[in-house]
Amino acid sequence: INPTVVILENVKHILHHDQGKTLEVILYSLEDIGYVVNYEIVNSRDFGLPQNRERVVFVATKDNKFNFKTLQKSHPVPTLREFLCPSGKFEYLHPEEYTMIDNPKQQASGLIFVGYRNKSIWKTGVRPNTEHLSRVHHQPNRIYSIEGVHPTIPSQETSGRFFIYIPEENAVRKLTLRECYRIMGFPEDFKTHRNLAECYKQIGNSVCVPVMYELANQIKTQIFSHQDRELEIVSLNKNCHCNQPIQLETHSIMNHQEKLIQIYHSISDFNINQIELPQEYQDYVVEISKKCFARKAVYTVLVTLLVHKVLYPSQDIRYHQVDLPGGFSGRTIDTKYITPTLTELGLPAMAESGWLTRSLEQPYPYTLNYEGNISPKSLKLAFLNIIDFVQKHPDKVENVLKLLLKLVNSAKDNNLVEIIKLSNPEKLDLKTLVNALNEHFNYNYKTDGGSKLPYLLLLFMPFIKF
Repeated sequence: INPTVVILENVKHILHHDQGKTLEVILYSLEDIGYVVNYEIVNSRDFGLPQNRERVVFVATKDNKFNFKTLQKSHPVPTLREFLCPSGKFEYLHPEEYTMIDNPKQQASGLIFVGYRNKSIWKTGVRPNTEHLSRVHHQPNRIYSIEGVHPTIPSQETSGRFFIYIPEENAVRKLTLRECYRIMGFPEDFKTHRNLAECYKQIGNSVCVPVMYELANQIKTQIFSHQDRELEIVSLNKNCHCNQPIQLETHSIMNHQEKLIQIYHSISDFNINQIELPQEYQDYVVEISKKCFARKAVYTVLVTLLVHKVLYPSQDIRYHQVDLPGGFSGRTIDTKYITPTLTELGLPAMAESGWLTRSLEQPYPYTLNYEGNISPKSLKLAFLNIIDFVQKHPDKVENVLKLLLKLVNSAKDNNLVEIIKLSNPEKLDLKTLVNALNEHFNYNYKTDGGSKLPYLLLLFMPFIKF
Protein backbone atom coordinates (compact mmCIF):
# COMPACT_ATOMS: atom_id res chain seq x y z
CA ILE A 1 0.00 0.00 0.00
CA ASN A 2 2.94 2.31 0.80
CA PRO A 3 1.04 5.31 2.24
CA THR A 4 2.66 8.72 2.64
CA VAL A 5 2.02 8.73 6.40
CA VAL A 6 1.58 5.91 8.91
CA ILE A 7 0.17 6.57 12.41
CA LEU A 8 0.43 4.03 15.21
CA GLU A 9 -0.96 4.37 18.74
CA ASN A 10 -0.42 2.28 21.85
CA VAL A 11 -0.07 2.43 25.62
CA LYS A 12 3.07 4.24 26.79
CA HIS A 13 4.53 1.09 28.37
CA ILE A 14 5.26 -0.27 24.90
CA LEU A 15 8.35 1.96 24.96
CA HIS A 16 9.87 -0.22 27.69
CA HIS A 17 8.33 -3.57 26.77
CA ASP A 18 10.84 -6.42 26.62
CA GLN A 19 13.59 -4.01 27.72
CA GLY A 20 13.00 -1.77 24.70
CA LYS A 21 13.34 -4.56 22.12
CA THR A 22 9.71 -4.21 21.00
CA LEU A 23 10.29 -0.51 20.32
CA GLU A 24 13.38 -1.35 18.25
CA VAL A 25 11.39 -3.81 16.14
CA ILE A 26 8.72 -1.17 15.45
CA LEU A 27 11.22 1.54 14.52
CA TYR A 28 13.53 -0.67 12.46
CA SER A 29 10.63 -2.32 10.62
CA LEU A 30 9.28 1.05 9.53
CA GLU A 31 12.71 2.43 8.68
CA ASP A 32 13.56 -0.65 6.63
CA ILE A 33 10.64 0.03 4.27
CA GLY A 34 11.58 3.66 3.80
CA TYR A 35 9.92 5.65 6.58
CA VAL A 36 11.31 8.35 8.85
CA VAL A 37 9.78 7.75 12.29
CA ASN A 38 9.15 10.00 15.26
CA TYR A 39 7.12 9.24 18.38
CA GLU A 40 5.96 10.95 21.54
CA ILE A 41 3.69 10.38 24.52
CA VAL A 42 0.60 12.56 24.26
CA ASN A 43 -1.94 13.10 27.05
CA SER A 44 -5.63 13.71 26.34
CA ARG A 45 -5.82 16.22 29.19
CA ASP A 46 -3.69 18.56 27.06
CA PHE A 47 -6.29 18.59 24.28
CA GLY A 48 -9.41 19.83 26.04
CA LEU A 49 -10.56 16.62 27.71
CA PRO A 50 -10.83 15.88 31.47
CA GLN A 51 -9.09 12.51 31.21
CA ASN A 52 -5.52 11.63 32.13
CA ARG A 53 -4.95 9.29 29.18
CA GLU A 54 -1.29 8.91 28.14
CA ARG A 55 -0.67 7.19 24.83
CA VAL A 56 2.42 6.93 22.67
CA VAL A 57 1.84 7.98 19.07
CA PHE A 58 4.19 7.02 16.25
CA VAL A 59 4.16 9.08 13.05
CA ALA A 60 6.09 7.59 10.12
CA THR A 61 6.56 9.70 7.00
CA LYS A 62 8.33 9.29 3.69
CA ASP A 63 10.45 12.44 3.87
CA ASN A 64 10.63 14.95 6.72
CA LYS A 65 10.38 13.87 10.34
CA PHE A 66 7.07 14.85 11.93
CA ASN A 67 7.40 17.56 14.58
CA PHE A 68 5.22 16.91 17.63
CA LYS A 69 6.10 20.29 19.14
CA THR A 70 3.68 22.02 16.74
CA LEU A 71 0.64 20.29 18.25
CA GLN A 72 -1.70 22.97 19.65
CA LYS A 73 -2.50 22.15 23.28
CA SER A 74 -5.45 23.49 25.29
CA HIS A 75 -5.10 25.40 28.55
CA PRO A 76 -6.32 25.31 31.22
CA VAL A 77 -7.19 21.64 31.65
CA PRO A 78 -10.99 21.30 31.95
CA THR A 79 -12.54 19.63 34.98
CA LEU A 80 -14.75 16.59 34.89
CA ARG A 81 -17.63 18.75 36.18
CA GLU A 82 -17.80 20.60 32.85
CA PHE A 83 -18.61 17.35 31.00
CA LEU A 84 -21.35 15.98 33.27
CA CYS A 85 -24.97 15.59 32.26
CA PRO A 86 -27.19 18.08 34.17
CA SER A 87 -29.92 15.48 34.56
CA GLY A 88 -30.63 11.87 33.84
CA LYS A 89 -31.09 8.45 35.36
CA PHE A 90 -28.05 8.29 37.66
CA GLU A 91 -26.84 5.24 39.62
CA TYR A 92 -25.84 6.29 43.16
CA LEU A 93 -23.92 4.23 45.71
CA HIS A 94 -25.32 3.86 49.21
CA PRO A 95 -23.10 5.47 51.89
CA GLU A 96 -22.24 2.06 53.34
CA GLU A 97 -20.88 0.97 49.95
CA TYR A 98 -17.94 3.37 49.95
CA THR A 99 -15.41 5.09 52.21
CA MET A 100 -14.11 8.64 51.77
CA ILE A 101 -10.51 9.46 52.67
CA ASP A 102 -9.32 12.43 54.69
CA ASN A 103 -7.59 15.43 53.09
CA PRO A 104 -7.56 14.33 49.44
CA LYS A 105 -4.94 16.08 47.33
CA GLN A 106 -4.87 16.82 43.66
CA GLN A 107 -2.09 14.93 41.89
CA ALA A 108 0.18 16.41 39.23
CA SER A 109 -1.88 14.54 36.65
CA GLY A 110 -5.01 16.42 37.73
CA LEU A 111 -6.58 13.42 39.47
CA ILE A 112 -8.22 13.90 42.88
CA PHE A 113 -8.58 10.51 44.55
CA VAL A 114 -11.25 10.95 47.25
CA GLY A 115 -12.43 7.46 48.20
CA TYR A 116 -12.93 3.80 47.42
CA ARG A 117 -15.68 1.23 47.26
CA ASN A 118 -16.05 -1.16 50.21
CA LYS A 119 -15.59 -4.41 48.34
CA SER A 120 -14.94 -7.80 49.93
CA ILE A 121 -11.26 -8.62 49.77
CA TRP A 122 -8.84 -11.34 50.79
CA LYS A 123 -7.99 -10.33 54.35
CA THR A 124 -5.27 -12.90 55.17
CA GLY A 125 -1.85 -11.29 55.38
CA VAL A 126 -3.13 -7.71 55.10
CA ARG A 127 -1.24 -5.35 57.40
CA PRO A 128 -3.20 -3.14 59.81
CA ASN A 129 -4.41 0.20 58.42
CA THR A 130 -3.69 -0.86 54.81
CA GLU A 131 -6.98 -2.62 54.09
CA HIS A 132 -8.18 0.14 51.78
CA LEU A 133 -5.06 -0.13 49.62
CA SER A 134 -6.12 -3.58 48.45
CA ARG A 135 -9.58 -2.30 47.65
CA VAL A 136 -8.37 0.60 45.51
CA HIS A 137 -5.69 -1.36 43.69
CA HIS A 138 -8.06 -1.89 40.74
CA GLN A 139 -9.28 1.24 39.00
CA PRO A 140 -13.02 0.44 39.12
CA ASN A 141 -12.80 0.51 42.94
CA ARG A 142 -11.56 4.09 43.07
CA ILE A 143 -13.67 7.23 43.41
CA TYR A 144 -12.53 10.57 41.98
CA SER A 145 -13.68 14.13 42.50
CA ILE A 146 -15.36 15.97 39.63
CA GLU A 147 -13.17 18.99 40.42
CA GLY A 148 -10.24 17.16 38.80
CA VAL A 149 -9.91 14.86 35.81
CA HIS A 150 -10.82 11.23 35.29
CA PRO A 151 -8.22 8.43 35.02
CA THR A 152 -7.74 6.47 31.81
CA ILE A 153 -10.85 4.57 30.81
CA PRO A 154 -9.65 0.98 30.24
CA SER A 155 -10.88 -1.40 27.58
CA GLN A 156 -11.08 -4.29 30.04
CA GLU A 157 -13.84 -2.67 32.10
CA THR A 158 -17.02 -3.57 30.23
CA SER A 159 -19.55 -2.82 32.99
CA GLY A 160 -18.76 0.89 33.24
CA ARG A 161 -17.93 0.94 36.95
CA PHE A 162 -16.51 4.48 36.96
CA PHE A 163 -17.61 6.36 40.08
CA ILE A 164 -17.36 10.08 40.83
CA TYR A 165 -17.93 12.21 43.91
CA ILE A 166 -20.41 15.10 43.66
CA PRO A 167 -19.46 17.58 46.48
CA GLU A 168 -22.69 19.61 46.53
CA GLU A 169 -24.71 16.40 46.88
CA ASN A 170 -22.15 14.69 49.13
CA ALA A 171 -22.84 11.61 47.06
CA VAL A 172 -21.07 9.11 44.83
CA ARG A 173 -22.56 8.07 41.53
CA LYS A 174 -21.59 6.21 38.41
CA LEU A 175 -20.56 8.00 35.23
CA THR A 176 -23.25 7.68 32.59
CA LEU A 177 -22.49 6.16 29.22
CA ARG A 178 -22.94 9.55 27.54
CA GLU A 179 -20.46 11.13 29.98
CA CYS A 180 -17.90 8.45 29.15
CA TYR A 181 -18.23 9.21 25.44
CA ARG A 182 -17.91 12.92 26.19
CA ILE A 183 -14.59 12.63 28.02
CA MET A 184 -13.29 10.66 25.04
CA GLY A 185 -14.25 13.56 22.79
CA PHE A 186 -17.08 11.88 20.88
CA PRO A 187 -19.81 14.16 19.46
CA GLU A 188 -23.22 14.24 21.10
CA ASP A 189 -24.91 12.65 18.09
CA PHE A 190 -22.58 9.63 18.00
CA LYS A 191 -24.62 6.46 17.49
CA THR A 192 -23.89 3.94 20.24
CA HIS A 193 -24.17 0.16 20.23
CA ARG A 194 -27.31 -1.39 21.65
CA ASN A 195 -25.25 -3.58 24.02
CA LEU A 196 -23.84 -1.60 26.97
CA ALA A 197 -20.85 -3.91 27.42
CA GLU A 198 -19.90 -3.37 23.78
CA CYS A 199 -20.23 0.39 24.27
CA TYR A 200 -17.84 0.45 27.24
CA LYS A 201 -15.45 -1.83 25.38
CA GLN A 202 -15.60 0.52 22.41
CA ILE A 203 -14.87 3.54 24.60
CA GLY A 204 -11.83 1.95 26.24
CA ASN A 205 -10.41 0.76 22.93
CA SER A 206 -10.91 4.04 21.15
CA VAL A 207 -8.62 7.04 20.73
CA CYS A 208 -9.56 10.49 21.97
CA VAL A 209 -11.09 12.43 19.09
CA PRO A 210 -9.53 15.90 19.78
CA VAL A 211 -6.05 14.36 19.98
CA MET A 212 -6.39 12.68 16.58
CA TYR A 213 -8.06 15.76 15.11
CA GLU A 214 -5.12 17.98 16.07
CA LEU A 215 -2.66 15.33 14.92
CA ALA A 216 -4.41 15.13 11.54
CA ASN A 217 -4.33 18.90 11.14
CA GLN A 218 -0.61 19.03 11.83
CA ILE A 219 0.08 16.16 9.43
CA LYS A 220 -1.88 18.03 6.78
CA THR A 221 0.15 21.18 7.43
CA GLN A 222 3.58 19.54 7.70
CA ILE A 223 3.29 16.76 5.12
CA PHE A 224 0.51 17.46 2.66
CA SER A 225 0.41 21.26 2.38
CA HIS A 226 3.15 21.36 -0.28
CA GLN A 227 1.33 18.65 -2.24
CA ASP A 228 -1.83 20.76 -2.14
CA ARG A 229 0.08 23.73 -3.55
CA GLU A 230 1.41 21.58 -6.38
CA LEU A 231 -2.13 20.46 -7.21
CA GLU A 232 -3.28 24.09 -7.23
CA ILE A 233 -0.54 24.99 -9.71
CA VAL A 234 -1.51 22.09 -11.98
CA SER A 235 -5.17 23.08 -11.76
CA LEU A 236 -4.30 26.70 -12.56
CA ASN A 237 -2.32 25.63 -15.60
CA LYS A 238 -5.11 23.37 -16.91
CA ASN A 239 -7.82 26.01 -16.47
CA CYS A 240 -5.83 28.93 -17.85
CA HIS A 241 -6.92 30.18 -21.31
CA CYS A 242 -4.11 32.71 -21.75
CA ASN A 243 -2.56 33.20 -25.18
CA GLN A 244 0.94 32.85 -23.75
CA PRO A 245 2.00 29.58 -22.11
CA ILE A 246 2.91 29.73 -18.44
CA GLN A 247 6.43 28.68 -17.52
CA LEU A 248 6.39 27.04 -14.10
CA GLU A 249 9.64 27.02 -12.16
CA THR A 250 10.37 23.53 -10.87
CA HIS A 251 13.03 22.36 -8.47
CA SER A 252 13.89 18.71 -8.99
CA ILE A 253 15.87 17.04 -6.23
CA MET A 254 17.57 13.75 -6.92
CA ASN A 255 17.12 10.94 -4.47
CA HIS A 256 20.14 9.26 -2.90
CA GLN A 257 20.26 6.45 -5.43
CA GLU A 258 20.28 8.80 -8.43
CA LYS A 259 22.92 11.06 -6.88
CA LEU A 260 25.21 8.13 -6.00
CA ILE A 261 24.96 6.73 -9.55
CA GLN A 262 25.63 10.16 -11.03
CA ILE A 263 28.75 10.71 -8.93
CA TYR A 264 30.01 7.17 -9.56
CA HIS A 265 29.81 7.62 -13.34
CA SER A 266 31.71 10.91 -13.06
CA ILE A 267 34.79 9.38 -11.40
CA SER A 268 36.16 8.13 -14.73
CA ASP A 269 37.07 11.76 -15.51
CA PHE A 270 38.16 12.51 -11.97
CA ASN A 271 41.90 13.16 -11.57
CA ILE A 272 43.10 12.21 -8.11
CA ASN A 273 46.30 14.21 -8.49
CA GLN A 274 44.36 17.43 -9.01
CA ILE A 275 42.02 17.08 -6.05
CA GLU A 276 41.81 20.11 -3.77
CA LEU A 277 41.81 18.35 -0.44
CA PRO A 278 44.31 18.57 2.45
CA GLN A 279 46.72 15.63 2.39
CA GLU A 280 45.70 14.61 5.89
CA TYR A 281 42.13 14.00 4.76
CA GLN A 282 43.22 12.31 1.55
CA ASP A 283 45.08 9.85 3.77
CA TYR A 284 41.92 9.29 5.80
CA VAL A 285 39.99 8.48 2.62
CA VAL A 286 42.76 6.06 1.59
CA GLU A 287 42.44 4.34 4.99
CA ILE A 288 38.69 3.83 4.47
CA SER A 289 39.21 2.49 0.94
CA LYS A 290 41.82 -0.01 2.14
CA LYS A 291 39.30 -1.44 4.59
CA CYS A 292 36.30 -1.34 2.24
CA PHE A 293 36.17 -5.16 2.06
CA ALA A 294 37.15 -6.04 5.62
CA ARG A 295 35.05 -3.23 7.18
CA LYS A 296 32.17 -2.82 4.74
CA ALA A 297 29.86 -1.32 7.36
CA VAL A 298 32.05 1.71 8.09
CA TYR A 299 32.61 2.37 4.39
CA THR A 300 28.88 1.96 3.57
CA VAL A 301 27.80 4.28 6.38
CA LEU A 302 30.32 6.90 5.24
CA VAL A 303 29.04 6.74 1.65
CA THR A 304 25.49 7.18 2.94
CA LEU A 305 26.42 10.25 4.98
CA LEU A 306 28.42 11.82 2.15
CA VAL A 307 25.63 11.34 -0.41
CA HIS A 308 23.11 12.81 2.03
CA LYS A 309 25.40 15.80 2.63
CA VAL A 310 25.69 16.39 -1.11
CA LEU A 311 21.88 16.48 -1.42
CA TYR A 312 21.27 18.42 1.80
CA PRO A 313 24.29 20.63 2.59
CA SER A 314 22.60 22.21 5.62
CA GLN A 315 22.00 18.85 7.33
CA ASP A 316 24.39 18.01 10.15
CA ILE A 317 25.24 14.45 9.12
CA ARG A 318 26.79 13.66 12.47
CA TYR A 319 23.26 13.31 13.86
CA HIS A 320 22.39 10.09 12.06
CA GLN A 321 19.29 9.03 14.04
CA VAL A 322 15.89 10.68 14.26
CA ASP A 323 16.08 10.61 18.08
CA LEU A 324 19.16 12.87 18.02
CA PRO A 325 18.56 16.66 17.95
CA GLY A 326 17.87 17.69 14.36
CA GLY A 327 18.69 14.15 13.26
CA PHE A 328 17.66 12.10 10.25
CA SER A 329 17.39 8.36 9.61
CA GLY A 330 20.70 7.38 8.02
CA ARG A 331 19.83 3.71 8.31
CA THR A 332 16.67 4.15 6.25
CA ILE A 333 18.58 5.93 3.49
CA ASP A 334 21.26 3.25 3.50
CA THR A 335 18.80 0.35 3.41
CA LYS A 336 16.55 1.85 0.75
CA TYR A 337 19.06 3.55 -1.55
CA ILE A 338 22.78 3.19 -0.81
CA THR A 339 23.38 -0.52 -0.18
CA PRO A 340 21.22 -1.70 -3.13
CA THR A 341 22.96 0.82 -5.41
CA LEU A 342 26.47 -0.18 -4.30
CA THR A 343 25.55 -3.79 -5.02
CA GLU A 344 24.16 -2.81 -8.42
CA LEU A 345 27.40 -0.98 -9.26
CA GLY A 346 29.48 -4.00 -8.27
CA LEU A 347 31.08 -2.21 -5.32
CA PRO A 348 31.56 -3.79 -1.87
CA ALA A 349 28.38 -3.51 0.20
CA MET A 350 26.67 -4.95 3.25
CA ALA A 351 23.87 -7.49 2.89
CA GLU A 352 21.29 -4.98 4.14
CA SER A 353 22.70 -1.91 5.88
CA GLY A 354 25.91 -0.70 7.50
CA TRP A 355 23.86 0.48 10.45
CA LEU A 356 23.14 -3.12 11.41
CA THR A 357 26.66 -3.19 12.86
CA ARG A 358 26.33 -2.70 16.63
CA SER A 359 29.29 -0.30 16.91
CA LEU A 360 27.69 2.08 14.39
CA GLU A 361 24.06 1.87 15.52
CA GLN A 362 24.68 3.83 18.71
CA PRO A 363 22.55 6.73 20.02
CA TYR A 364 25.49 9.13 19.81
CA PRO A 365 26.39 11.63 17.07
CA TYR A 366 29.44 10.84 14.92
CA THR A 367 31.58 13.52 16.55
CA LEU A 368 35.33 13.18 17.11
CA ASN A 369 34.65 11.82 20.62
CA TYR A 370 32.14 9.21 19.39
CA GLU A 371 31.78 6.41 21.96
CA GLY A 372 31.15 3.57 19.52
CA ASN A 373 33.82 0.87 19.40
CA ILE A 374 34.98 1.03 15.76
CA SER A 375 38.09 -1.03 15.13
CA PRO A 376 40.87 -0.69 14.26
CA LYS A 377 41.47 2.72 15.81
CA SER A 378 43.01 4.04 12.59
CA LEU A 379 39.71 3.32 10.80
CA LYS A 380 37.67 5.04 13.52
CA LEU A 381 39.97 8.06 13.35
CA ALA A 382 39.63 8.25 9.58
CA PHE A 383 35.84 7.78 9.63
CA LEU A 384 35.16 10.48 12.25
CA ASN A 385 37.65 12.99 10.83
CA ILE A 386 36.17 12.76 7.34
CA ILE A 387 32.69 13.41 8.73
CA ASP A 388 34.00 16.31 10.80
CA PHE A 389 35.78 17.78 7.78
CA VAL A 390 32.81 17.70 5.37
CA GLN A 391 30.53 19.05 8.09
CA LYS A 392 32.81 22.09 8.35
CA HIS A 393 33.44 22.24 4.59
CA PRO A 394 30.24 21.13 2.81
CA ASP A 395 31.63 22.46 -0.49
CA LYS A 396 34.29 19.71 -0.37
CA VAL A 397 31.97 16.77 0.24
CA GLU A 398 31.53 15.81 -3.42
CA ASN A 399 35.30 15.69 -3.96
CA VAL A 400 35.68 13.49 -0.88
CA LEU A 401 32.99 11.14 -2.17
CA LYS A 402 34.52 10.98 -5.65
CA LEU A 403 37.95 10.20 -4.22
CA LEU A 404 36.49 7.46 -2.02
CA LEU A 405 34.56 5.85 -4.88
CA LYS A 406 37.57 6.09 -7.19
CA LEU A 407 39.83 4.33 -4.67
CA VAL A 408 37.21 1.72 -3.79
CA ASN A 409 36.64 1.02 -7.48
CA SER A 410 40.39 0.44 -7.93
CA ALA A 411 40.50 -1.78 -4.86
CA LYS A 412 37.63 -3.81 -6.31
CA ASP A 413 39.54 -4.37 -9.57
CA ASN A 414 42.74 -5.33 -7.72
CA ASN A 415 40.88 -7.91 -5.62
CA LEU A 416 39.48 -9.83 -8.58
CA VAL A 417 40.76 -13.39 -9.01
CA GLU A 418 40.24 -14.96 -12.40
CA ILE A 419 39.08 -18.58 -12.36
CA ILE A 420 39.86 -20.55 -15.52
CA LYS A 421 37.80 -23.61 -16.24
CA LEU A 422 39.92 -26.45 -17.63
CA SER A 423 38.78 -28.10 -20.83
CA ASN A 424 39.95 -31.53 -19.61
CA PRO A 425 40.03 -31.46 -15.79
CA GLU A 426 41.31 -34.49 -13.98
CA LYS A 427 38.54 -36.47 -12.33
CA LEU A 428 39.32 -37.34 -8.72
CA ASP A 429 37.40 -39.71 -6.55
CA LEU A 430 36.38 -38.82 -2.97
CA LYS A 431 39.10 -41.01 -1.40
CA THR A 432 41.87 -39.15 -3.29
CA LEU A 433 40.50 -35.77 -2.13
CA VAL A 434 40.31 -36.92 1.51
CA ASN A 435 43.90 -38.17 1.38
CA ALA A 436 44.99 -34.87 -0.16
CA LEU A 437 43.29 -32.94 2.67
CA ASN A 438 44.92 -35.12 5.31
CA GLU A 439 48.36 -34.60 3.79
CA HIS A 440 47.76 -30.86 3.51
CA PHE A 441 46.71 -30.27 7.10
CA ASN A 442 49.29 -32.67 8.56
CA TYR A 443 52.18 -31.45 6.43
CA ASN A 444 55.40 -30.61 8.34
CA TYR A 445 56.73 -27.42 6.80
CA LYS A 446 59.81 -27.32 9.02
CA THR A 447 61.33 -30.59 7.73
CA ASP A 448 61.82 -29.30 4.18
CA GLY A 449 62.55 -25.68 5.10
CA GLY A 450 59.41 -24.56 3.40
CA SER A 451 60.73 -25.56 -0.04
CA LYS A 452 57.60 -27.54 -0.93
CA LEU A 453 54.11 -26.19 -1.34
CA PRO A 454 51.30 -27.96 0.48
CA TYR A 455 49.81 -30.74 -1.60
CA LEU A 456 46.32 -29.22 -1.63
CA LEU A 457 47.62 -25.97 -3.09
CA LEU A 458 49.41 -27.94 -5.83
CA LEU A 459 46.19 -29.80 -6.45
CA PHE A 460 44.25 -26.57 -7.16
CA MET A 461 47.01 -24.47 -8.75
CA PRO A 462 45.93 -25.33 -12.33
CA PHE A 463 42.57 -23.66 -11.65
CA ILE A 464 44.02 -20.30 -10.52
CA LYS A 465 45.55 -17.60 -12.66
CA PHE A 466 47.64 -15.19 -10.56
